Amino acid sequence: MSVFEIIKESVDIIDAAGRYGIEVNRHKKALCPFHDDHHPSLSFKGQTFKCFGCGAGGDVIELVGRLCNMTPMEAVREINHSYKLSIDLDKPEPSDEVMRRKRQQAEKMRIAQWIDSAGNTLAQYLRLRMNGEGCMPPSIPMMSLIPGIYRRYMSTAMLIMFLTPSSLRAIQT
Repeated sequence: MSVFEIIKESVDIIDAAGRYGIEVNRHKKALCPFHDDHHPSLSFKGQTFKCFGCGAGGDVIELVGRLCNMTPMEAVREINHSYKLSIDLDKPEPSDEVMRRKRQQAEKMRIAQWIDSAGNTLAQYLRLRMNGEGCMPPSIPMMSLIPGIYRRYMSTAMLIMFLTPSSLRAIQT
């Protein structure tokens, strides 16, 4: 969960509006501080605000940021300090994109390791066939196979199974 999501879940927007000088009435409406407003046009619903006069809207971070003329990260720091949330904002948090890339890299490594293992197994089988030994393709644990690679492996293994040692020697030269 990102720092922004934590702030949005932890801080009530109406409480934040009151803390930063906006008087919200019992109908969850207020005078908009972002334009010259004489009738309440700033409305709060759920954890968002919307002004029907000037069009301003957003969440608690956007509200504090606009009221205090801050960037979203500065607003997060202000809310964290003001509400004493004790969120460590200095620690870098992994983004979804970084996590996705790490998962892809791990998957590529797993596939590369499997291909190396399958290639070694097939090479070992070829050596046995060239020496006139063995008649069935080697077995690889089915759980670790990726369907496309398994089909390629099986078609290659079946081809090798029918080759005789003499035909393998002819291919090799």
